[in-house]
Amino acid sequence: MSPESEKRRARAGADLALAFFLADRDPLWAVVALFYGVHHLLIALSLERLGEARVPRDYEEEEADGLFKRAGLPRSLRKAYL
Repeated sequence: MSPESEKRRARAGADLALAFFLADRDPLWAVVALFYGVHHLLIALSLERLGEARVPRDYEEEEADGLFKRAGLPRSLRKAYL
């Protein structure tokens, strides 16, 4: 596992923990934290599948979708993400 992938997995864990913490307190912010947790997990998975250290420069749909597509993530997952 690359250092970037490990970093993304750690960030995802922190985001998901925050989402669970916020679930009863502020559900709307919990959804935001949950989205970013999933986002970081998908990037980590994609990087591991591709064996790359390249990370999207931003969160624009086209760049993330391209990374997920090259990594072979299912179309249904990519559609749900966008």
